[in-house]
Amino acid sequence: MCTKDISKPYKPDDLSSRTAMRNRHVLVVAPQPFYEDRGTPIAVRYLLQALSELGYSVDLVAFPVGRHIDIPNVSIYRVANPLGFRSVPIGFSFRKLFLDGLLFWKIRSILRVRKYHYVHAVEEAAIIVACAQGPSHVPVVYDMASSLPEQLAKLPLGNLGIVRTVLDSIERWVINRVDYVICSGGLLPHVRKVTGNKKASEWWFPMIADTFNKEESDTFREEMKIGPNEFLFVYIGSFAEYQGIQIVQDAICRILRQGIQAKFLLVGATPGELEGIRTAFGNFIGTRVWVKERIARENVPKILGTADFLISPRLFGANVPLKIFEYMGTGKPILASDVPAHHTVLDESRAIFFQNTAQDLARAITDLVQNKDKAKCLAESSRNYAKEFLTWPRFRETVKQIAESVQESK
Repeated sequence: MCTKDISKPYKPDDLSSRTAMRNRHVLVVAPQPFYEDRGTPIAVRYLLQALSELGYSVDLVAFPVGRHIDIPNVSIYRVANPLGFRSVPIGFSFRKLFLDGLLFWKIRSILRVRKYHYVHAVEEAAIIVACAQGPSHVPVVYDMASSLPEQLAKLPLGNLGIVRTVLDSIERWVINRVDYVICSGGLLPHVRKVTGNKKASEWWFPMIADTFNKEESDTFREEMKIGPNEFLFVYIGSFAEYQGIQIVQDAICRILRQGIQAKFLLVGATPGELEGIRTAFGNFIGTRVWVKERIARENVPKILGTADFLISPRLFGANVPLKIFEYMGTGKPILASDVPAHHTVLDESRAIFFQNTAQDLARAITDLVQNKDKAKCLAESSRNYAKEFLTWPRFRETVKQIAESVQESK
């Protein structure tokens, strides 16, 4: 763990060293636990790795929870934890709001004493940075993982007229105040509508590399007693409501009653979610259905390699789920909710779509089980797209272009 005090100014030996340091020094602000194996922290890890490989020195400021990971040229700093939080849930919470307040004061002190090439602010951190930096302007990149008004609209008061107006105004203000917007796939039309000519682009995250170990996958299938004529459907991701996991559960129950030779593995539950979900499947748990907690990132390829089909439900949200980029590189057929977020990167040649009902998902599952040729074509098309567009060098080049664009605007 880094023990340097980031609130104290760094003083290189000479003017040229100070200039070089400033031009290659980036501050990344992530209002999440870091590191955890879930959506935004995974995306932040990709960003840090790319900046490191591009030769930048990076300071990351994040919440006080999460495990430490070592990335060359990256120093991780955390805000204080006076209330002793041990976790921060996904989505809005008063716990997150409290930590955002501490993040404001941390960033305010940092920007007074240290000089950066630019600040890469994730989600609401863009608002925090815009308010904290004061009259001295440091170029800011807004990493817009989701639309703030859309995200908060699901809260009890989030969709009231006056509340929605305020949230829309805040989002418009921060988008127009920053120097560059990099958004999740699917959000670019929204950003263009809000800001017009603002420099903006969207993320296309890299697929998981070809690290599938067939021997490990075969052993895993044997442990779950999956026969040669049975199919394994896999979901990996959080079990948050917006992910549509309830639809998946209900569809599985329909399939099990129909006697179709399929088994299901759901990965990503929190310890508090496990009992209720397992109870819903009754005696099928451990024989036809498995529900597991989040797994370490390095184990994801094994799970994806074991699957015959991959499921991506989604109730709402214009941004592409990170799991889709990972799914597409596997060479496995994908079933996806028929929502705009999925259509940003998938089409009828790369996935089978279902309406957000258990009945239609069960129909899609049955369709793929009974049509092997169709499943094979979907998998090959998706895989070919990923090999061309969802590579690590392409992602790293996007990060490079953002940094260069910010430099040009200074």
